[in-house]
Amino acid sequence: MEEMERVVRCFRDFRDFIPRMHFHDSWIRTTEKKIHVFRDASEVAISAVAYVENKGQYGFILGKSNLAPLHGHSIPRLELCGAVLAVEIAQSVSEQLEISIEHFKFYCDSKVVLGYISNHSRRFYQYVSNRVMKIHKVTKSEQWFYIRSERNPTDEATRPIHATELQHSKWLEGPEQSELYPSSQEKILYELIDPESDKEIKQEVRCLKTNTSEFVIAIFVRHHHDSLKHQGRHLTEGAIGAAGYWITSGKRLFSSVLRNYVPCKKLRSKEAIQKMADTPKDRLEPNPPFTNVGVDVFGPWQVVSRKTRGGCASLKRCLVLSSEPYTLRL
Repeated sequence: MEEMERVVRCFRDFRDFIPRMHFHDSWIRTTEKKIHVFRDASEVAISAVAYVENKGQYGFILGKSNLAPLHGHSIPRLELCGAVLAVEIAQSVSEQLEISIEHFKFYCDSKVVLGYISNHSRRFYQYVSNRVMKIHKVTKSEQWFYIRSERNPTDEATRPIHATELQHSKWLEGPEQSELYPSSQEKILYELIDPESDKEIKQEVRCLKTNTSEFVIAIFVRHHHDSLKHQGRHLTEGAIGAAGYWITSGKRLFSSVLRNYVPCKKLRSKEAIQKMADTPKDRLEPNPPFTNVGVDVFGPWQVVSRKTRGGCASLKRCLVLSSEPYTLRL
């Protein structure tokens, strides 16, 4: 019960010292309005906060802090989620204050995330790719800058802190002018940090173009086609692609090679139909009996077999058949 009363008292105190005005001057009279958005993340929480700057003075606009997921998220992923939260806050501020988001500046203390946002050469897996795409839809990579962690005002929202300590914290008062980076308008692009070992980055695909004769390519295609047990053109093309090769004009080449490949011709040929010869003319023309006679000899059959002094004596018979074509007249 005492803990509950202490929490309620903290919220009452917190309500009293929240600044209701961005500056001492009127918002309408403010000529130079620059919006700075900061973000940070830890294993406990994800936070983002926006400030407006006018002549070296900073005013608190909007801040938000979310609990981090318990499982399945690495620190770079949480840092990237913080960048997405910063973009969402920037969209809300831009809509309410009617300030173009192109004039916003975003600050991040993670060079890994800055490398993700500035990257235009490597591909990411789905989780990182979707969130980087959300950031690029709203902001440009030139709007993101690096700030050291000890100077990041959102760091206080990612760790437990008593409500009364927020009154004089950077979370409400904003950063100092000397802490913002960079002071110049130079275009800064951040490289990917160790892309070969980063699990969020896909392996780089290297393309090598070679001039190879069609005879060698045909042998190469037949090799992969035989390994698939003559499965067809589409599967052969997929097997070659899985092996890391890409053949230009492959559809025409594969069709030509497989169409003229002898084993495929035999496997894909139609069933043969026995062709019968025409009936001889002598069987169709009327003639006198025994004009044309057919003779067939077959055998021999063994009829009797007996042993003799010299070996074995056997009696065999052969048969002769004769046939005569005839015409039946009615």
